[in-house]
This record gives sequence, C-alpha cells and structure tokens, in this order.
Amino acid sequence: MLFRYLTTILLTLFATNIFAFDEANFASSLGLEKISEGHPFNFMGINTIYVNDTLGRQLLVVSDVPGELKEMRIIHHKDFFILEVPKSPTSYASMALVGIAEEEIKTHLKTTSVFKTILRELNPIPTAYSQDCSSVYTSSITSSISGLKNYFGGTVAKGAAKCIGSFLQGIWDATGGQIADAWEGMKNLVNDPKEFWDGKVQQFKNLKNFIMNFEVKIKQLATSIANLPAETKTMLICNFVGGIGAGAAVSIISGGAGAAGVMLKIENYVSKIVKLEKVFATLNRVGKLGHMPPSFFQRLTSGKIPDKTLKNLDTFASHGMPDVIQGAMQCAL
Repeated sequence: MLFRYLTTILLTLFATNIFAFDEANFASSLGLEKISEGHPFNFMGINTIYVNDTLGRQLLVVSDVPGELKEMRIIHHKDFFILEVPKSPTSYASMALVGIAEEEIKTHLKTTSVFKTILRELNPIPTAYSQDCSSVYTSSITSSISGLKNYFGGTVAKGAAKCIGSFLQGIWDATGGQIADAWEGMKNLVNDPKEFWDGKVQQFKNLKNFIMNFEVKIKQLATSIANLPAETKTMLICNFVGGIGAGAAVSIISGGAGAAGVMLKIENYVSKIVKLEKVFATLNRVGKLGHMPPSFFQRLTSGKIPDKTLKNLDTFASHGMPDVIQGAMQCAL
C-alpha cells in the first residue's frame, strides 16, 4: 500500500516537473546575472542574456523554440557550448554558454534538475536551516571578492553592457520590423543551431570588445579617472553610447565599417575626458560626482562642447569651486 502511494506521488511529480527546467535558477547556479530581457525579443533577437561581472561568462537564451525535443542535448561548437532542454511537448529552450566548461554545465544541470525538485518535494525535513547558513557564507565571500575588484573591467563591464543593451533595446523596439527578422531567426535556430548561435555569440563578443577597448583607452589616457567610482565610469561609457547616434550604436554589435568610426569617436571622447580629470576629482571630493548632467557628456561625444568651456571647467576645479563647475556644465547645455 505504501509502495503504491509513493509510486503515485513520484509519477505525479515527474509528470508535473518533467519540463520544469528553470533558466533563471540555472544561470544563478553558474554565478550569472540577467542584464537583458526582451518582450519577446531583445536587441540581439533572442530572449535573455545572463553574464558575470567581467562578461567572460555568458548564457544567451531563446526560451521557447517551437518544436519537439525528446531529451536534453549539449552540442560542442567552436569556443562555446549549445545546451538545448525540453520545456513542453511542443517547445524547448536553446542556450549558448560561453566561457563555461561542459562538466560545469552538467554539474549545475543536476543541481537544478527535475530530480532535485522531486527530492525536495518528498523531503520531510525543512531546508531553511542549511540555506540560512549558506547564504551568510556566500554573502561574505561575495563581499570580499567585490572589494578586490577595484578596476574598470571587474566592476563596470556588466553595468555598461546592461545600459548599452537598454539603449539598443530602445532602438530595437522603435523598429518593429525587426521582430519579423527575429521570428525568421527562430526558423534558422531550429534548422541549424550552430549557425544561429555563431552569429549571436559574435554579436555579444563585439559588445564586450567595445567595452574593453573603452576601458583600455581610459586607463591609457586618464589614470585618475580610472580610479574613480564604478558608477561614474559606467556613466561615462553609457553616455558616450547615448551620444553617438542610433546607427553608430547598432554598429557596436554588428561590426563592420561603422565599428571603426565608433573607435575614432572613443579616441576623441576620451581625449576630452582627460581635460576634465581635475573636474572629476573636485566633484568626487565633495560627493557631487553623481550630479553631473548626462546630456553634458552626450554633447561632449558629438563635439558640441567647446574646448574653451573645458578649459574654464578645469580652471574652476583648480580653485576648488564645485558649485561653479556644476553651473558651468548646465550652461554648456
């Protein structure tokens, strides 16, 4: 009788959870955070992007591919893996995992699998006690690690990717015709997942390279700015992208001739930022660094802030006049 009862429970749970793969839990187990989610598609024509702090580890997701997939599969392709998991009898999730080893994928699949869900349901002992301890321990480790990452790429890359993604998402949403292209992409994904994910992984690689190139220029030309708070450096790169125009911004992920033009704009932008090093230091000293108007830097990107204004700002900074600096920035708009 007991055996029959347990069998019934197991069958019920299995039937309920056989398609219970949770991409968010899987991403979290890999130490990744969501930075972009489309409705239904984001600026890359997929559903979701998860990354780590330095963008070296990525999980790119198409959540509901139409078609039948009877069992999970891992496909090794070039420098990354493709994971495909059944979601329902008529759909499956397809994912590209960059910078993540196959054994790690398999390990974390087990920890977020249907079988763990079943065992959790059957386990009469609450897990809250162990979770409390582990969360405190994990929080402590995370805090220590973040304290060591006082360099541009370690703390800014993810934030920059998130805000640039939001800007590109706005362009995507404004051009509804691209949604049709995304659905066409779904057909390509079903027919040739390797080719589909080749293009998407390259697009994100282009975005990552852009952010890292910006970092290099900041470090080369503006040492003191490289040591400013992460929020400020993120603001610099995000406002730069906001000021270069839609066409140039799209070229960041698409590559091609437009990307070379963007790199020239970075050179010009950073050279002007260098002239503001004293301004940044002055505002940072009095806690007003976060009050700089974003539109000032967008105009700086497009060359609409004259060198005379930059020289005046430097003079005000040399005399320790943060309020005058803020007023001058507003007047320049």
